[in-house]
Amino acid sequence: MTEKIKISKKLSATPQRVFDAYMNPDDLVKWYSASEGWTTPYAEIEAVPGGKFKIRFEDPTGEHSFDYEGTFSRIEAPHLFEQQLGDGRVVLTRINEVADGAEIIQEFDGDDVFSPEVQAKGWLSILNNLENYLVIQK
Repeated sequence: MTEKIKISKKLSATPQRVFDAYMNPDDLVKWYSASEGWTTPYAEIEAVPGGKFKIRFEDPTGEHSFDYEGTFSRIEAPHLFEQQLGDGRVVLTRINEVADGAEIIQEFDGDDVFSPEVQAKGWLSILNNLENYLVIQK
């Protein structure tokens, strides 16, 4: 595994709304993707410590897909959740209250496939999609 990668973004939504967008499968499938054209047709989330999550990603042609899955090792709603991925990597998400909304900070173990820069770009793309989704939902 590679180094820890850290990204952050300010959002114009409450920490509770940001947390709910992650934990509610009906919300999540509408915004959670890292690449243009990819979709998230399915999400299963058991939002309790030890609960499982499984999120399916599909490319625009439907020919390629993969599941992002693991367990929640820690949940402190609405300010923190920690995920243990199926390959053992850890993702820690903090949602802090700030003026005019929330700041989301994610720290995660990088993988051995892509450079840290490419991984950070993909995860930031997900946060940009979240921001757009939350604006539409206002």
